Amino acid sequence: MQRKHIAIIGGGIGGLASAILLARAGYRVSLFEKNPTLGGVCNRSSEDGFTFDTGPSWYMMPEVYEEFFNSVGENIRDYLKLVRLDPSQKAFFDGRPQPYEFSSDFEKDKKVFEALAPNSESALGKYYARAKRRYKIAMPHIRNERSETILAYMKLFFSGKVFGLGRMGTMQREISRLTPSSELRAILSVPSLFLGTMPWRVPSLFSFLTYADFGKGIWYPMGGMYKIVEALVAVGKKNAVEYHTSSPVRRVETEGGRAIGLTLENGERITADIVLSNADRSHTEQLLPASDRDHSDAFWKKKIPTFGAVLIFLGVSKKLPELAHHNFFFAENWDEHLHDIERGVLSQNPSFYVNIPSATDPSCAPSGMENVFVLIPVPASTSLTKEDLDACADRVIEKIATRVPSFKDSIALDRRWYPSDFGEKYNSFKNSALGLALTHFQTAPFRPSHTSRHIDNLYFVGSTTNPGAGVPACFLSAERVVKQIEKAET
Repeated sequence: MQRKHIAIIGGGIGGLASAILLARAGYRVSLFEKNPTLGGVCNRSSEDGFTFDTGPSWYMMPEVYEEFFNSVGENIRDYLKLVRLDPSQKAFFDGRPQPYEFSSDFEKDKKVFEALAPNSESALGKYYARAKRRYKIAMPHIRNERSETILAYMKLFFSGKVFGLGRMGTMQREISRLTPSSELRAILSVPSLFLGTMPWRVPSLFSFLTYADFGKGIWYPMGGMYKIVEALVAVGKKNAVEYHTSSPVRRVETEGGRAIGLTLENGERITADIVLSNADRSHTEQLLPASDRDHSDAFWKKKIPTFGAVLIFLGVSKKLPELAHHNFFFAENWDEHLHDIERGVLSQNPSFYVNIPSATDPSCAPSGMENVFVLIPVPASTSLTKEDLDACADRVIEKIATRVPSFKDSIALDRRWYPSDFGEKYNSFKNSALGLALTHFQTAPFRPSHTSRHIDNLYFVGSTTNPGAGVPACFLSAERVVKQIEKAET
């Protein structure tokens, strides 16, 4: 019996993970990626001996990775050498001369929190305990492919399990009630920034990421986050997945309410029994005839994107003991910076994130040097000029130099990406860094689903579907959509 053929658009984490699961389920799988390398946003760049992860840099929720590899008959430790980071992160605050180091071990970090915000221990302990309970409640629900229905969502939020957990509030509201300390509120708001969304828009349930950080630790795969992509491709090849890079898709071909294949930009036609798109959902709909789209242009216009990003890739010709693997620089009025983003204004004093993998992994930079990745949240707007964005990046470099002597003079390599690069490279929604924001009305049943309403055999996976942004979420998205495909095909 001839195996059914599934064509996958896009080789991000969701597409790569789905390809493996579908191949193991007996399908013939072909994956088409527009860029020369697989990985989507989870990618890398190398120049002059410096290697940079150009996308995700936090390895959180390790059990999600382990369980996925176990489910396909593999041991993740055969592919990744994982190191738990300690310190896991360092926080710099305007007006405070000394940084604060965290270990992502709540019991150890209590002392740091207390030094940062005296008399906060009791309230913080309750907040952490609530985050832990939410994690244990939310994860099984997130893994359930039916959780994107209104009924399942209401069952979760009105069940006795979550009663009293502030289920319909926002992270900002909950954190503001916890402490008057601006610095502590900044640290506890970091999980919302992992989602690319403002803390006053993120549902409070997502504080479970605080437990993921301070309860389960932050890890690093030696060689960089791109090792995850290489591991997925290696497992895919063992299962006969076919990969086609530099193969952008021009159109999804449909007939009689079904997808029948793809047309590539070079004109080649690919026939398929099922089509699964890992491209940004809004972009995928542009590949369909207007009558086959689930959502109008007006729908997408009203949707809220995550923030945009300026990325700075620096090769520095000396070691930087003042900085850790992960570093946050918080402006004095850090929340005003986030409001500037929503207003479409470029902040004159932004908060930002600095990642230095070579602090842990010497293979990422020449001997005695560091690879420095800087992410500045900015509006996801095409109206900002390159000159304005470069001026913002220069101010950030100046601020790092106030903490690191001779930092500017030691820069041997300086490369930058702007919001427009995310649109050009990844067809990202409104040039945003992570696609659709995770707000109350862009989460679960209110987020674009894994299935098409108009095309029976067209499916979607990745950060613009459920459960949302982040590498672990994309693994879970793959598990969910494959369950739906298998259910429809039986």
